[in-house]
Amino acid sequence: MAHTTEDAKLVWQKAKAASDTLGFNKELQDQLKALKDYHAQVLGNPNLKFTPIDAATNGSDGGNADTVISDTANTALIALFLKKRASSTAAFDTISDHATAVQVAKTVIVGHLTGSKQAALVYPKGFKHATGMTYASTTAYNGQTRSTTANSSDGFAISIDTERT
Repeated sequence: MAHTTEDAKLVWQKAKAASDTLGFNKELQDQLKALKDYHAQVLGNPNLKFTPIDAATNGSDGGNADTVISDTANTALIALFLKKRASSTAAFDTISDHATAVQVAKTVIVGHLTGSKQAALVYPKGFKHATGMTYASTTAYNGQTRSTTANSSDGFAISIDTERT
């Protein structure tokens, strides 16, 4: 699985559809629109990659699988939009700089989301990862124990081939 990008317009359509389906609040919808506008007006609409994140795939009692955003060196995370499932058990949405699996060392940790909370992490010019990017929801910020499906998040990641300066 390479880091295969596509026309930015298609990625923004997918992101909008996912955010509508997941019921993201107005604040997150506004952040997504602002990011889209920035990429169109300032960066010239570079090709992007949309990666869906599904709690059922990631949950230890579901697919028990990490989500590979990129297995390619020097790709960059643009955004991570997440909505935690209804469980009030803490979970930590994490990304490791690794091409296939979440490691103990994390590069991104999105808070301890409880009961239906929503979060967005945005790097307008990208956050470069040297080896790759892999996502999972874990039970501790520094652990590798996977969250259950009920404790995990749904959402998506947007990435780009290289960090912009």
